[in-house]
Amino acid sequence: MQKRHKNSKYNRLKYILVILLLCIIFIESYPVFSNEMNNSDTDSDGLNDLYEKILGSDFNDSSDVIDVSISDSDYLLVDTNSDNTSDVFFDTSFNRYNTIENVDGVLYIDSNFDDKWDYTYYKNNLKPIENFDSNYTWVIIIAGIIISIIIVIIILFKTGILYFYEEEYIVEE
Repeated sequence: MQKRHKNSKYNRLKYILVILLLCIIFIESYPVFSNEMNNSDTDSDGLNDLYEKILGSDFNDSSDVIDVSISDSDYLLVDTNSDNTSDVFFDTSFNRYNTIENVDGVLYIDSNFDDKWDYTYYKNNLKPIENFDSNYTWVIIIAGIIISIIIVIIILFKTGILYFYEEEYIVEE
């Protein structure tokens, strides 16, 4: 049977504290994890250096970020590959982002992260897209068919092709 030293519990605690201290030193010295990079915005474009590094934009170039306002909230359009076209839509309130689709210079933006385009951005002009709910599409199609049938019936009555006739019944007394 092995004897335990009285101080073995304290030795383990010292090792744990040393490891925690080393982890803190590592995190604070590595720029991606440090608060200095989390809060700094070297190029003053509105996107902090940490997210510029994550997204792939240049944190020394302010021209790769465009500030847009939607419903009194600020969002950013970010060029992540230095081609002078925004590739990412960044929500500054929740630090979340998604990709932008570029079709012939028109940027399609999903601002509420529901995988449907909500806005277009073209030549510094942001316009909402009227997303039409597909559930109402069937209602409109059915209503269109019913209205078409009614119009055809009215035309057939007016032209005399379709008519009502009365039969006379002779009642013998």
